[in-house]
Amino acid sequence: MTKWRIYYDDYTTVDIEDNIKSLGVACIAELCHDGRVIHNRSSYYLLTDEGWIVVELDGLIDWMLHKLDKVKRVCMGRSMTNDAYWALYEKVKNDAL
Repeated sequence: MTKWRIYYDDYTTVDIEDNIKSLGVACIAELCHDGRVIHNRSSYYLLTDEGWIVVELDGLIDWMLHKLDKVKRVCMGRSMTNDAYWALYEKVKNDAL
């Protein structure tokens, strides 16, 4: 059972840390203590020792300057058309981790 899955703008997915692509993230589904969360609509996604953190540019700079030792991966989000995004989001909502 995976703890998270990345969904990319080209409709591919990844749930193994070694296979993460840094560009094109549309959503990340992550299991958490009270269920499941879908991270989306962000510029940057950081994989940390404690899970995924969603940030914009100021947050990215803050993490890079002050908490770099806790960051395992940095991924960049990607814009999609509304129709393409909502079709993908429906898949994310219904996909089991």
